[in-house]
Amino acid sequence: MTYNYISLAPNLNILPSALIELIKEGVMIVSHNLQPVYLNLKAREICQQLWPGDRADNLSSVMSDIYHRLCSSFSLEDKEFVMDYQISGQQIIRIRASYLTAELDVPVASTLDDRPLLLLFLEDRAAILQEELRLEQKKYGLSDRETEILKLLSQAYSYQDIAQKLQISLNTVKFHVKNINGKKRCLETEDSYLAV
Repeated sequence: MTYNYISLAPNLNILPSALIELIKEGVMIVSHNLQPVYLNLKAREICQQLWPGDRADNLSSVMSDIYHRLCSSFSLEDKEFVMDYQISGQQIIRIRASYLTAELDVPVASTLDDRPLLLLFLEDRAAILQEELRLEQKKYGLSDRETEILKLLSQAYSYQDIAQKLQISLNTVKFHVKNINGKKRCLETEDSYLAV
């Protein structure tokens, strides 16, 4: 049996689908037989990254594996299960899952064989990091080079690795890190002074 997740979405007693579309994470509701009941726009984008060419409403064997691992190590009493799925060298999708226990306006659960739905949040870690760096660059007035170094530091690169990757000297890396920390300290000091 195939479920039309667009027609079921308004029947779920959770945030209206228009608000769910504003969430930066991908939101996906999956039935026990791996049929998507709902995907927001971001979830569709992430699914396209995970499985290029597949239709968004057709879960691949990778999602099947994830779902079965979740079910085998996850009970209804658990609050949340988190796992990272690496797509490529730098791109990681974080998948947070929990059972959907919200009340439904219509008896959808009975049409889904009385088994709970699974609520998945899909997060593109690279995109989240990029957004956080953009905000920090604006907040602290960082240069493009300082932001690039901050990105590599957040990915656990050593100073030496950063120097090699950016083809700059170790002292230049240390100089930029000192500037980054100085700008952050300056703003934090300013904020604490204004709070008094």
